[in-house]
Amino acid sequence: MNLTLRRIVAAYALVALALAWWFPAPMMIRGDLVDWAQRYEARYAPPKTQWGAMEAGRAFIQSVTPPVPLARFIEQQVEGQVYQADNPSWAEVFAGLEQDKGHGGRTLHYERPSDQPFTELDTGLRFVEWRDEQGIRHMEYRFLTANEYGDQPIPTSMRFPLREYGLFLLIGGLGLGCWGISGRGGDDLILTSTAAMGVRWSAFCAAIFSGLLLWPFIHQTVGSDFSFASILIGSLLFCGALVGVWLFSKQRAMIKALIQDGISLAHFTYSPEEWLRFTQWDHAEQFSEKRSLFVVMFTTCLVVGLGFMVVMRDAASVWVFGLLMSFITLIGVLFLLLPRFIHRRNVRRPGQIFIGAQGIYLNGSVHSWNTWGARFESAEYYEKPLPHILLSYSQLQLAGKSLHQSFRHHVQLRVPIPVGRADLGRRVAEQLVQANRS
Repeated sequence: MNLTLRRIVAAYALVALALAWWFPAPMMIRGDLVDWAQRYEARYAPPKTQWGAMEAGRAFIQSVTPPVPLARFIEQQVEGQVYQADNPSWAEVFAGLEQDKGHGGRTLHYERPSDQPFTELDTGLRFVEWRDEQGIRHMEYRFLTANEYGDQPIPTSMRFPLREYGLFLLIGGLGLGCWGISGRGGDDLILTSTAAMGVRWSAFCAAIFSGLLLWPFIHQTVGSDFSFASILIGSLLFCGALVGVWLFSKQRAMIKALIQDGISLAHFTYSPEEWLRFTQWDHAEQFSEKRSLFVVMFTTCLVVGLGFMVVMRDAASVWVFGLLMSFITLIGVLFLLLPRFIHRRNVRRPGQIFIGAQGIYLNGSVHSWNTWGARFESAEYYEKPLPHILLSYSQLQLAGKSLHQSFRHHVQLRVPIPVGRADLGRRVAEQLVQANRS
């Protein structure tokens, strides 16, 4: 199966696992044992305090409304809204409500509409009446939809019914996820390139982020604050992932033309000794560049953080300093690991480079300057310390709210020239400059 499709299947397997785990029961029935004496007292007993217009109005209504007998009061409340239960199963339901009442707890009871004897209830009624040797009792009930659950004390097993099959969901979801992620592409130059991996992982992220869009609709929580945030953030991330798919697809099409169609300025291969010598030198150069940049960033953050603490002298300034140091530590770890990752990948595979007018395949890494915001800068041939082309291009980076506050991030690539191919190296550098001359 296509590796990109496998990533999408894996992503939706994980999304389905999360949605199923948090999928609420579409509808529940909430029942509450009615305490008629308490309701009667609340209706006719005068308020303990008479502060405010509401309490004063209530006291006035009670003063001009003569009380009725309790039996008549109950009859008035349930008239036309009561279901006369005769199924013996209701005895157990009312016994449970009475037991909760006896323990001093809430008498709320939740059931699925498909459970017996609650299948007998009608959405147009409000009370269930049960008669036995203990007398006449009523349960007030209401049908609840998923968006009304909120903080109601619904048992987790009832609120999320699919968790009953949690083990099967976990095995299925993680199994499909691992299967979809496991594909690597073998020895295929295009499938193992950063461009193809970018397409696959961008598609994977797009599928994951689409879950944020689906979540409120599947869970019936549209209209809540969480659903608004989920849809907004999910939309932004989903669109960003689609942009990633588009950009990496352009890169993949470019290297396909270079590798399969032969539309390249040069194709270099190297002996193991020659390639190893280059990778060691390139790793040292990259590490030195990253270290210098890290020193500048660390010094800047340290000065800004300490200056802020000296000026403000409060707890917030200490937090700001801590966040700056944490951020720069994370950047330092990335600067340390990135050159090692590139070096490790270069050592593991034989050196192979394809150079095109609009981009380059550098032993698996793909760089292009034919996308929006990218610009070719220069290409120069050098003999020392090793014969190589120093190729430079830049990417537009936004630093503020508009393009007027932007800057260009420069990327330098060292392209080794095999022994005996110096003339071709010089010619390729000149062709790159001519092809990208504006």
